[in-house]
Amino acid sequence: VIYMEMDAAIYASTCETFGMTLLEAMASSLPIACSSHSCMPEMLQDAGLYFNPLDTHSIKKVILALIQDEILRKNLGEKAYSYALKYKWEETSRQTFQFLQKIANKCAK
Repeated sequence: VIYMEMDAAIYASTCETFGMTLLEAMASSLPIACSSHSCMPEMLQDAGLYFNPLDTHSIKKVILALIQDEILRKNLGEKAYSYALKYKWEETSRQTFQFLQKIANKCAK
């Protein structure tokens, strides 16, 4: 519900293994100013604008670009939403258990 009240999201993490907050923003069709570190570019792909989270000038430049371009915000939000649709809990759990089974089989040998 909170995401629906937002105009954009800023995701400035420097170390994530999986950005659940980023995925929530994507699923809410938000345009996203995003850290270029860790897994974020892999998740968001070309559906956001990236900045170096350790460089305030980089952050400022990207946030201003989102604020100043309504069409860009709309296009990025739509694209982010379409990418979020590929993440499914059923598939994630299937792959997780498949991986754990593979490891268990190797340990049993």
